Amino acid sequence: MLLSRILTAAVLLPLAIAGIVYLPVEYFAIVLALIFAIGAHEWTKISQLSPTLANIFIASVMLGFWIIWKFILYSHMLTMLVIIIAMLFWILATYLVIQYPNRSEHWETKPLISFGFGFMLLLPSWFALVALKNIETFQWDSIEIAGSGLLLILMSTVWIADTGAYFTGRKWGKRKLIPHVSPGKTRAGAYGAIILATLILGLLSTIFGNQFGSTIIITLMTIIIVVFSIIGDLFESMFKRQSGIKDSGNILPGHGGVLDRIDSLTAAGPVFFCAVLLMEKIS
Repeated sequence: MLLSRILTAAVLLPLAIAGIVYLPVEYFAIVLALIFAIGAHEWTKISQLSPTLANIFIASVMLGFWIIWKFILYSHMLTMLVIIIAMLFWILATYLVIQYPNRSEHWETKPLISFGFGFMLLLPSWFALVALKNIETFQWDSIEIAGSGLLLILMSTVWIADTGAYFTGRKWGKRKLIPHVSPGKTRAGAYGAIILATLILGLLSTIFGNQFGSTIIITLMTIIIVVFSIIGDLFESMFKRQSGIKDSGNILPGHGGVLDRIDSLTAAGPVFFCAVLLMEKIS
């Protein structure tokens, strides 16, 4: 299991980095849409949608990607609207995760609500990743970076957090984080994820010459992004637990399905993009 997990990561990681760095934004959006389409299919299994609703959901998600590309990506007003809606959704998702299973009766037998949750899980995150890739230049203090670089920072933050969670959870993980949702996740793992990511990002900010105040802001942003990456993971885990499914799929040996790999990004992506927009405003 561990070996297949490592081998899969060894293959996927260079492909992901190459796609982020070298693909033009149009091709990046298409490849990402295809990956998210697999995630949409997995969501129909997790949320136990009927075959008819499942087909409608997948087709609607793909249509949503096209609408975002054509009408929202280059509109500042619509971009802000999507991000605000995404932030409100993840606040609601946080509440549902913390309350589970007490509030599950509001959605467990209502497929249309699961349909809507799937929309909010996939569309804003796809939009955020494509919008980040589409940024020509982002400047913060002494750092000037392209959209591809921002995407790599986001991905690296999530990967570093996952690494910190894995090792601290194995070493010191005794108290469960939210046992009703995910018995495997511990408080020590969550603390390890936050501490390792903030230390590394804060150190890199200092190395690249940012002022102390800017480094503090980057550190705070990192904490928020890691927290929401954990929430994204827990939100998917909540639905898997409700439906009695361990993994969203088996397409990735040792990792499960596509959703099992992008669940952290579904929340962290919109939050990171929102942070970038805010940092542009105050820079």
